[in-house]
Amino acid sequence: MDLKEFLSKMESTSNDIDEAQLKREWDRCKEAVLEDIINFEDGAYKGEIKTEFRDLIYDHLKLDQRLDEDAFEVMLHNMAKEMVVWILEATKGVSSEVAHTFVGDFLQKIMATMFSVEQIDGPNDENHYRYG
Repeated sequence: MDLKEFLSKMESTSNDIDEAQLKREWDRCKEAVLEDIINFEDGAYKGEIKTEFRDLIYDHLKLDQRLDEDAFEVMLHNMAKEMVVWILEATKGVSSEVAHTFVGDFLQKIMATMFSVEQIDGPNDENHYRYG
């Protein structure tokens, strides 16, 4: 969910936070994790991931091994939780809901642009120790 979808969702709920406040919180999240940010008219953005945040990402990624769906899901879940905590500690005035939504959007973007995720079949050998 990107900022536009989040704003639309928040409008449909009875929420005390106005659109300008949500945008400020979203921008604080971006500024916490990115350098040299470029904002586009359509709401998209890009920038260089700050070293500390990139290290957090790489600490969780298992780049040297293939992961099954469950292990991949656990890896992403743990990474997302730590990203939210990091953002909340690095910023002031960002709600947990905005931080969670930002991290979901951010993870979707980095997974789509930086990595190839594909399903693979195990070996035909039913007795292979890695595939039960």
